[in-house]
Amino acid sequence: MFTKVKANLTSVISNVLEGMFFTFMEPIGAAACRQRLVGKEFFRIAIVLLHRTQELELTFFFSRRMGGQMASGFLGAEPGELGDDQVQDVLKEAVNMIAGGLVNTCDPEGTMVLGIPELIRSGVPGEELVGEDFSACFDNEGCPFLVCWQERNG
Repeated sequence: MFTKVKANLTSVISNVLEGMFFTFMEPIGAAACRQRLVGKEFFRIAIVLLHRTQELELTFFFSRRMGGQMASGFLGAEPGELGDDQVQDVLKEAVNMIAGGLVNTCDPEGTMVLGIPELIRSGVPGEELVGEDFSACFDNEGCPFLVCWQERNG
């Protein structure tokens, strides 16, 4: 089941971010992504998808600048007008929409259960992410966006 999720991740991310947040992402390779991490701060948000005895944790890393741009576009505010709490709420909603899109695309029978997005940490220095094993990496005008996944069997 999660093979379908991985195969559809890039297209669902693009559809949600472009359609709902007016944010256009370009997939980039891991080496280029790692170079763009230095000197940036990230919001780390995770969500869990459950399918029978399997669990898939998706962790999203949004750069602070990208998060602010997404929140401004989504809420119709000027960049810089929003506080971290508002930006975090919008990013959790984006993660929920992405995960929901994956479930709708990959599980039309409705056997997958979607968890609740959780802010794990804000202000994550990009330097801490250089060693992460990215499942997908994107860029928006110099703002990197990363996705990691971890499968577990229960």
